[in-house]
Amino acid sequence: MDGLRKEHNFLNSGVCMIPHVDKRDKGGEDAYVISSDMSLIAVADGVGGWNRKGIDPALFSNELCGHLKTKYENARQIAKQLKLEKLD
Repeated sequence: MDGLRKEHNFLNSGVCMIPHVDKRDKGGEDAYVISSDMSLIAVADGVGGWNRKGIDPALFSNELCGHLKTKYENARQIAKQLKLEKLD
């Protein structure tokens, strides 16, 4: 790997959600997030057993991914601003 420049490294990714037939009406219980700059990819697996306790696993996994994306992109924006301030 020595000698490879950063722009030569890349990852192609894709997502296909195929929920269980019994969970199709709500889109399944799992969630994913891909950041706008494609540098963050995360998957949250909904815990189906929570249904027995009255908790919708889809709500948790979707909220988790939503918050993760927001926090990540905010941190990237702050990092970008700090780099610009250092250049001034």
